[in-house]
Amino acid sequence: MNKLTKWVRRAEEGEQGFTLIELMVVVLIIGILVAIAVPTYLGARNGAENRAVESTLRNALTTAKTYYTNQNTYVGANTAALTSLEPTILWTDAEPAAGAWNPPNQVWVQAAATTTGSTDSYVCLEGQSKTGNYYAIIDDANLGTIYWAGTTDPACKPPATTAWPTSTSTVALNAWATTDTSAGW
Repeated sequence: MNKLTKWVRRAEEGEQGFTLIELMVVVLIIGILVAIAVPTYLGARNGAENRAVESTLRNALTTAKTYYTNQNTYVGANTAALTSLEPTILWTDAEPAAGAWNPPNQVWVQAAATTTGSTDSYVCLEGQSKTGNYYAIIDDANLGTIYWAGTTDPACKPPATTAWPTSTSTVALNAWATTDTSAGW
């Protein structure tokens, strides 16, 4: 009789727990929220990884221009010379193999004596983000600076023409066959 009294009292007081349907609705709502949040998070993370490489390359360009100002040429702008100016960037003279980059602070630097149509030297700076995107900057004292971003290795080389391409033209570089981002990233 005591058990029957407890059961009746509990029924009069109302339900004490959740039904299976209520629990399933809560799980469904949580699943929908996760399905919305995860892609947003991953997109923000990928964007941040790309921006980190872009930022490093902009800092590398500033360092290279400092070298040019001091030497009046990009000739000799190599790992040792640029590391002495900016030691926080991981400089390399040899291009890392695909997937072997150490983003976001690794920059491959390539400097040469002259470019076609230029009387001064140029420098090419290249990096790769964890997302697999490549970023590069070529600077020539006379012809200007171009920025490049893409999913394939741009193979830094000097310009093949006497003028830099505009932001709406196809990049006229020896191995760059994509639209450049002359105005920056």
